[in-house]
Amino acid sequence: MRICQGIGKGGEMKLGNGTTRNLMISYLTTTDAPFTCFELDLALHKSKITSPGRDGISYVMLKHLGRKMELKLLDMYNKVWCEGKLPTNWKEAVVIPILKPGKDLSSPENYRPIALTSHVGKVIERMINERLQYYLESKNLLSPYQNGFRKGRGTVDPVICLEADIRKAQVNKEYLVAVFFDIEKAYDMVWKEGLFIKLGTLGLNGRIYNWIKGFLFDRYVQLRTGKSFSNRYVVDNGTPHGSVISPVLFSIMINDIFNSIGCEFGKALFADDGALWKRGRNIHYVERQIQDVITEVENWSY
Repeated sequence: MRICQGIGKGGEMKLGNGTTRNLMISYLTTTDAPFTCFELDLALHKSKITSPGRDGISYVMLKHLGRKMELKLLDMYNKVWCEGKLPTNWKEAVVIPILKPGKDLSSPENYRPIALTSHVGKVIERMINERLQYYLESKNLLSPYQNGFRKGRGTVDPVICLEADIRKAQVNKEYLVAVFFDIEKAYDMVWKEGLFIKLGTLGLNGRIYNWIKGFLFDRYVQLRTGKSFSNRYVVDNGTPHGSVISPVLFSIMINDIFNSIGCEFGKALFADDGALWKRGRNIHYVERQIQDVITEVENWSY
């Protein structure tokens, strides 16, 4: 059954019966259900104008499809969703190196890679990402100290938590020691097999599991400089750059990084950036405690 409607002013969704509804997907009963026109319209509405992949099909073109063509597109998405087999060109990325400001252009490390992927593939990514986020949030499966890429949260939240503890330490004449983590090449080094183990423990099986598996494996990249393209290369590790769903998959991967650390420590995560802190009157004791939790995080990373 199709549920069709369009986007109205002010970010509201016009339903078939003429009523309106805020942009949400709480009506979903299962992550494996066929996609609806509601979800497709929502995904297209949220898609920002960016450069398309090698197929040249842009969001602008998709947003101007007529209703009949949009239904054809939806049927294709549901076929891919049911079979779990993604078209090859959805898993290909064209990487354009952008030189960082003021850097030496002769060193490859001074370039920031921008990955261009198929917008047609990204639309279904966005629909699946909405379902995945709704599932994780509705069941409270994400750690409360993870603030990255979550609705209603941002970079200010962990800053406020740390500031509150700093002020408490000042009032109580205590010391506060904080350590900050930044995972190097975080998305590039995600252990795919470990990610699927964690998806299973969260109850994510069936079509969404099969789609993510098909999405992450057998991916290719090409480097483009000017109008020239390199050979295709297989991507063995990590989650794709420029992907809609990669941030959520990464959050799942590191969801338990601070689980073994006691509640007497302050904790904060924002995607691949993390922080731990503790306050107390004995600076040497606090430093030893912080060093112990650093060791625990190192052990988790192995």
